[in-house]
Amino acid sequence: MFNKILLLFILCSPPIVGYSSTPIKKNQPKKSTSQLDLIRHETVNSGDHLYGLLKKQGFPSAAANRLIANKPHLKKFSLSPGHKYTVVKKNEVLKVNLYGDLGKKHVFWYSYLTQKFGYKNINDGLTVKKQTIYGKVKGSLFGSIGKYIKDPLVPYKFRDTFLLHYNLKKIVQPNAKFSFTIERKYHGQKFIKYGLILNSSLEINGQMVHRTLIRHDQGYSYVGQKDNKTRPFYSPVDYMHFASLYQKRRFHPVRKRYMAHKGVDFALPSGKPIYAVSAGKVIKKGYSRGAGNYLSIRHSGGLISYYNHLSKHSSKIKKGQWVRPGKIIGWNGCTGSCTKPHLHFAVKKNGRFVNPVQYLKSYPFHAKKGIKVL
Repeated sequence: MFNKILLLFILCSPPIVGYSSTPIKKNQPKKSTSQLDLIRHETVNSGDHLYGLLKKQGFPSAAANRLIANKPHLKKFSLSPGHKYTVVKKNEVLKVNLYGDLGKKHVFWYSYLTQKFGYKNINDGLTVKKQTIYGKVKGSLFGSIGKYIKDPLVPYKFRDTFLLHYNLKKIVQPNAKFSFTIERKYHGQKFIKYGLILNSSLEINGQMVHRTLIRHDQGYSYVGQKDNKTRPFYSPVDYMHFASLYQKRRFHPVRKRYMAHKGVDFALPSGKPIYAVSAGKVIKKGYSRGAGNYLSIRHSGGLISYYNHLSKHSSKIKKGQWVRPGKIIGWNGCTGSCTKPHLHFAVKKNGRFVNPVQYLKSYPFHAKKGIKVL
């Protein structure tokens, strides 16, 4: 009788939670997060720096430190808040892809299997689409462009297309018409960034002024109705994106006080070549705490050109040497008193600093054959 009651109790009891009829295999390895293949799109936040970003995405501290230390130009690598980047994990390799200028991307990689790591700069592989904007100036030109595109760099890119010939702050009038066509770049279906402005138009004194992108070997230029062939200097860089203009009073980002800015700053990555703007004699070459690696060239017509913050000088350039236009005199960097890689370019005429943009063509010497004024 007791056995029958016990059997009935067992049959009627609820199942034990967690019980499995399949035996658990011992020593079965679990997949770590580093073994899972994935692609993520992330956004650069304000205050992010390269070391912290790599570490946040899975780089061991030692690998991130050594990678940056082994590549001097990465020590002041510039990150733009709001820009997208991709994180890829595949076959035990982590890749962080940061998208740069001129269709390039910076790839930082780390192998979990071998503990090796590295960096390379390659074509970004992004899909390019076009977007055309039409508008009128209501308030400021920058604010009017910002109503259509929220990226804060786009109004500056629009300004750059006109800057050599027009001071847009002074001449743009209310209700002036503007338009431009700009690249939109995608990774798969994910929008990553805005690229180059392909053409732009702006109403100035009742007339529509047009600028068109011209690509050359290593960069691009903007040309239009105004002819700049008679200007004495070629561009010292392969593409013109102005980070700071010639100003009598500007707040210095390092010294934290207002000072005259006696030249223009070209924003471009470290390691890009810097060219002599015209034939002349090298009169100074050296290093100072403010200018970093600098060089200056005396030209005809009472003109002297100045180049500051170079990552390094060309070993082929000596003080007292005569250089031809377009000669590589060094490479872009962030030496001396600066916060991001750029070229500070200045011009003196008869002993006084002048606004360099009034003397520059929109293209470097090596690109002159491909430039036609529209």
